[in-house]
Amino acid sequence: MIRSLIITLLALNFAHASDWNWGWRSGSDLYPDLPEHSLALLRASLGGVDGRDPIQPHNDFEYLEFSVQESADGELIVFHDDTVARLLPYTKKNVNIYELHFQEYIPSSRKKRAKKIGKLKISQLPYDKLKRLYIDGNSDQHVPTLEEYLATIRSSGTIKPVAIEIRNLLTDEGREKLLSLFADFRDEYLRFQQLIIVDDYDLPEEASFVIEKKLFSRSFGKKSEREFWCDQFFLNGFVGVSRVKKHRTNLCD
Repeated sequence: MIRSLIITLLALNFAHASDWNWGWRSGSDLYPDLPEHSLALLRASLGGVDGRDPIQPHNDFEYLEFSVQESADGELIVFHDDTVARLLPYTKKNVNIYELHFQEYIPSSRKKRAKKIGKLKISQLPYDKLKRLYIDGNSDQHVPTLEEYLATIRSSGTIKPVAIEIRNLLTDEGREKLLSLFADFRDEYLRFQQLIIVDDYDLPEEASFVIEKKLFSRSFGKKSEREFWCDQFFLNGFVGVSRVKKHRTNLCD
């Protein structure tokens, strides 16, 4: 009952922001008790949980959006931040995991350990280590791969468009894998769904990519390299990559 009240109050608050998409980071602001970008949050947003209704049917849930980046060993994961500090903190259930499995990354001095660990970048760490950690340090949720996330969208069912925010890609293999997985998801699943397109929806496609302008070169290199990868987007049936918060700006144009 209390959780339902919290969701209702948050929804009423966000309803006053006309440009707010409830599907941002898979609905994390409307489910404060569920870890950001976790599979538990995704299932709740799309299908409801513990007696709570799903939020995706609401008109302010314009599209499902989530962040993707590449780990040091080439795995595509659903995770927003560059570092572990906020979502994979050195606290509670994660303390022993860091000390057992991250010894090469952390200092021997306990006084500096938490600060040093907080600065660890996702791009430095292999997924076989990241997947051991608990999101928020005290949940039962681990960092999901992109493949797990897309599979969960299929099993939970979506009635809204889907957008991937690209945070950081390190290798050509990672870039190719991202395009292939999302193209397959679009062609084998999303195109067969009766999606609801709300009036305020301003992305160019029902399966879209978005990225911050300053991160475009980080993930796709210098101009000639970006032009090559834009061609790969086109060849995979995408119109390009939209700019975060300025969706009508295609960074491939």
